[in-house]
Amino acid sequence: LNRAQIAGNGAMQAQLLFARAELREELGDIRGASRDLKRLLGLDPRHGDALAKQSQLLVRLGEEQAAAKALELYLEVEEDAEKRGEAEIMLSQLLAESLEDFTGAIVQLEHVLLDNDDDAVRDRLITYMIRSEKWDQAIAELSKAAAQRSNDLERARDYLRIAEIHRRHRGDAAAAHGALERARQYDPLN
Repeated sequence: LNRAQIAGNGAMQAQLLFARAELREELGDIRGASRDLKRLLGLDPRHGDALAKQSQLLVRLGEEQAAAKALELYLEVEEDAEKRGEAEIMLSQLLAESLEDFTGAIVQLEHVLLDNDDDAVRDRLITYMIRSEKWDQAIAELSKAAAQRSNDLERARDYLRIAEIHRRHRGDAAAAHGALERARQYDPLN
């Protein structure tokens, strides 16, 4: 590392710092690994692998706000759609669960759904909408989910959730009744 510094070879320094950070992480020195990545990012602020790894380390260190910032920077440089989707899911979870930023979490999950319509991601999105009391958005997503499901019991469950939102949170008995009727169409024994 010192020779790379003396030679002024930034790319070699970055490579060595990343390798040392990984080694320190394996040895349990999370703070040391994070310091190495911070130094690497000083040399190359757009180093995608370092940003991704740094966000993971910062979460482990309990620095959720800094971890979220690292993930946001990572999303600016990462071009692979699958990796972006994984990072957006991680960021949404971090925003919602650690920072209670449900609006930010919702935005991230909506980005994921634009590229990959996934039931698990949509269910998490709906959960965050409900937790943040975005009733109209939750109803719209539940309706969309119900329309796309191939399983009648899952459709019925979605309409039951819609009915509950109408009844408990919007005070709309007629809309709740309509949603219950739709649920009964898909699960007549319930």
